[in-house]
Formats: sequence, structure tokens, C-alpha cells
Amino acid sequence: MALGAAAPALPAAPTAQARFGPLVPDPDGVLDLPKGFEYRIISRAGTEMSDGLLVPPRADGMAAFDLGDNLITLVCNHENHPALPGAFGSGNERLSAIDPAKLYDPGEGKTPGTGGTTTLVYDPRAGE
Repeated sequence: MALGAAAPALPAAPTAQARFGPLVPDPDGVLDLPKGFEYRIISRAGTEMSDGLLVPPRADGMAAFDLGDNLITLVCNHENHPALPGAFGSGNERLSAIDPAKLYDPGEGKTPGTGGTTTLVYDPRAGE
């Protein structure tokens, strides 16, 4: 190939619809999937976690790690703005439930940083 010449085009990858079929509308309006696929909701924004804090909204990324013994750790990133309700509640009423020394950004007497991650240990066999 000469300097400045374009590389030959690669064949287009098959689309998800071509590989798995068309999406079937979800009667619950959560997630349309191809026929035969299913989903399970394991965490919802605003629900209480085992530490007494709330699952924050605006999840934007996740990683899964195998813990062995059929357990998976899911670490979910949340990009929150202090004006939105987060793990501490809409008025930060749950902030006292956590040791301030464990906060990355305690807010120095103001609103604490509300972004961060939540960690969930999940057992796929039990679905909990």
C-alpha cells in the first residue's frame, strides 16, 4: 500500500438483528430483546441497599468480577450531580449512616460528592 492510500474496506459485520432476529417489544416497557432472550432487574435506583444508603441514579458503566462459589461482584459507576438525589437521599438525610472518613469528597461542610460506585454481590443461581 502506498503512503496516503486508503486501506481496502472490510466487509460489514452482520447487524444484531441479522444475527439474533428482530426485537420483540417488552410488555413492561423496560427492554426490547430478540425472541428467546430475557432479562432480570437486580438493582433499581432509589431502593435501599444493605448499608442503609440508596442505589444512586444515572448508572453509566459496570464491571463484573467472578468471586468463585457462584458469586459475581458487580461494580456500577454513577455520574451524579449534587442537585440530584443520590445514595444519601434527596436531602442527604442518610449521610450520617456512613463514616465521614470513608467519603472521598465529604463536601467540606457543603453538599458531599454524590458520584461514585456501588458494589453488588450477586448469586445468579439464586437470582439475588
